[in-house]
Amino acid sequence: YFETQILSIGQEGMAAVGLTTIDQAYIGNGTFRLSDELPGWQRDSFGWHSDDGGLYLAKSNEKVDKVAPFAQGAVVGVGICCENTGDLKNLVFLTLNGMLVWKNKLSMNGNPIQGLIGCDRSDTNFVVNTGQFPFMFSDFNRVSLL
Repeated sequence: YFETQILSIGQEGMAAVGLTTIDQAYIGNGTFRLSDELPGWQRDSFGWHSDDGGLYLAKSNEKVDKVAPFAQGAVVGVGICCENTGDLKNLVFLTLNGMLVWKNKLSMNGNPIQGLIGCDRSDTNFVVNTGQFPFMFSDFNRVSLL
């Protein structure tokens, strides 16, 4: 689980948080492009976009679901619950300002996954919390594979 506080989003800009497979993320070995693509718009990635609240899974033109959009000042979180059941699906959950807003099982092709943040403007600023500070979301008991 990680949380990102959006400090600013560039004018007419967009930010996205999500997940990608580890092999996709490493620039030397993977193929995740650093420009013109946000999480969810490339293979083996999932993203929640700030502008429309769209949830994208490996395609730029097809939302798999929609939740609230987010803007400057928001704290958005992305988490994964893994269960060793052999079905290669993980429960992914999203939080907004400390509240659980979405959860669903997603398959990332059975590969190890990690968090991902993207933006389409250089004047977008954010702070990432991977546990070095208390999380805004704290009700992890509400998140389960059931």
